[in-house]
Amino acid sequence: MVRFCVQQRCMSQLQINDCSKKIQNYVLKLPKRYIYALCKLKCANHRMPSVTGRWANIPVDDRTCTLCQSNDTGDESHYLFTCTFFSAQHIKYIKNYYYTQPNTYKTIQLFESPDYNEMLNLAKFAEIIVRQFRPNKN
Repeated sequence: MVRFCVQQRCMSQLQINDCSKKIQNYVLKLPKRYIYALCKLKCANHRMPSVTGRWANIPVDDRTCTLCQSNDTGDESHYLFTCTFFSAQHIKYIKNYYYTQPNTYKTIQLFESPDYNEMLNLAKFAEIIVRQFRPNKN
């Protein structure tokens, strides 16, 4: 299982956001609302347990998902690939290849996909996930 670094602010630890690369595909082509959601997800600018637990000095192992019964760490990879709360969205927005036995390599492939529709679907799913953790979900 791939785990995003919950000790760092950005997923750049996985080289997903390598600064030496050119501007990523989605930055130039996706609607702004989806760019915003992807950036929030990638830079841990949200209120998932992995982040709020860090603010409260809760041990990493105790920052579990609040949406399902898995007792997995409530981090970006859990919500993107394995959380049962988002099962329908996994199927709708992410290709089976990515959420079946997810790993770092597949995650990097997904976030660096040159396929516009794949990036758009990822961004739509990111928006759903980030919205779930907003203080006011209205």
